[in-house]
Amino acid sequence: MGWMLYAFMFTPRLGALSSLYRPRYPLEIPGLDWVAMGVAIAIIVLVKCWHVPVKLSDNWINCLFAIELVLYFIALVSFVRWLDYTHAVDDAQVVLNWLHHFKQADPWRDNSWATQYMYSNPQNLFLMLSYKLVEIVFGHNFFALVVVYCLMHIGTLALTMGILRGLGMSSGYAFITMQLYLAMIQITLQAPLIYTDTLALLFITITCYALMRYLNAQGLRSQIIWLILMSMAAMIAYLSKGTSLIVIIALMVFLLMTQSRKRILFAFIPIIVLLVGNLAWRAGVDQVGIYPDQGYGQPNTHYIMMGMSNTPIPDDRRNAKGDWQVGIFSAADQSYSWKLFYQARLSKKAIEKKQLHRYLKRVTRMSPSQFIAALNNKVSVVWGSGDLKTSFSLARGMADANRGIKLFSGKKWGRPVYFVMTVTQLVLYLGIVLAVIKFFNRRDDVVLLGSIFISGYFAFILLWEANPRYAIIIVPIGVMMLGKFFSPVNHQVADTIHKQKFDSKGRVSA
Repeated sequence: MGWMLYAFMFTPRLGALSSLYRPRYPLEIPGLDWVAMGVAIAIIVLVKCWHVPVKLSDNWINCLFAIELVLYFIALVSFVRWLDYTHAVDDAQVVLNWLHHFKQADPWRDNSWATQYMYSNPQNLFLMLSYKLVEIVFGHNFFALVVVYCLMHIGTLALTMGILRGLGMSSGYAFITMQLYLAMIQITLQAPLIYTDTLALLFITITCYALMRYLNAQGLRSQIIWLILMSMAAMIAYLSKGTSLIVIIALMVFLLMTQSRKRILFAFIPIIVLLVGNLAWRAGVDQVGIYPDQGYGQPNTHYIMMGMSNTPIPDDRRNAKGDWQVGIFSAADQSYSWKLFYQARLSKKAIEKKQLHRYLKRVTRMSPSQFIAALNNKVSVVWGSGDLKTSFSLARGMADANRGIKLFSGKKWGRPVYFVMTVTQLVLYLGIVLAVIKFFNRRDDVVLLGSIFISGYFAFILLWEANPRYAIIIVPIGVMMLGKFFSPVNHQVADTIHKQKFDSKGRVSA
């Protein structure tokens, strides 16, 4: 988290992927970020020190939050209408077009770009299924898709509130914490993009809810039921977005660390459900006949190779205006992988070997200082902006893209939108750090799981392709950690792990 904050404040990337506002006013960004940091610190201090003089009942707060979500949804849909957001962008657009003109993805007979994309990226098939289910009900209506995905986000917010209450937070502090989530417009405005991030957020949140119920459950049967439901939700999150695999690994590590010896096998249930679910999914894909064979999907080493594109960083960057970006999508890397996959038709093992060779060549030709600079550049790209590529994608999906670019890059709209995104992202980062400090000498389920997951995901992104949008996945657990920091200790219900006895080595006793 310290590295994230350092990259955010001292080495900002100014490319449009990080925000449409940044490259237009590059000289303002450092100062604006520091003002945002000051505001973020002030918000945290205010919430931590402020005590509400009037105590409302849980029912009143729940009713108030429900009304707030309804108004929030109406405002979101109205804003999307006002933007004149008319079509999906990037991968979502390819998948939606493929659904509307469905045919078998056979790149050996049809070498069009769309066919090659669908054959090499099967991870988007669950996204296509979600589109299909919506269109079964509403027909080919793009705005209906947008509304459904916005409702998914509202459901995610409502469920998060339930999780915070289930973790023992008072309804007042849970409500205050949720105001940050509502203020994270960079997350909210991902919903109209109808892409995998909204799906992943929903199912990761469901996973966290089921885990909370498992930890609070009484009786072996109830615990097993919630553990299986948690594992199923995590598996669907993985089908929604492949990087959710880190969530499943984190859950397994968390369970290994916290379960008694008699229940240590519980830790392997998420992996077992993942394997069984993935086999069932692949069998369903084969049954439908989307692909002509079972060789679909390019090797994941492609994304590792791409993770070191544009390296080493050139020493003379006077003409780059500070926007040099390491590890983002590279057309040259994509062309290289597809050439091996489709033209040379090498085996996946042979392709992996060549891709890793290219990756290692890029790494070894850098000096230690260049390598650290490249990694820091990647950290800055992924974690160093509150925008998370949101304004860039929204503008491209508007009927008048030039209007969108002008809107999100100008001082009238672009600056306040960027500022709010930056403040909320910094509050989240600082809240995660403060939660770890608060519970450093105390065992807490949420903070422990969050520490495992964020550490693993951060390390993973150091290897993987870089994209500001990839920071979204830590938001659900990050909000829960922030809530744990805000909530006074006497308002918390002790976690299951606190009720258990530990042996001399710190493990849970049987």
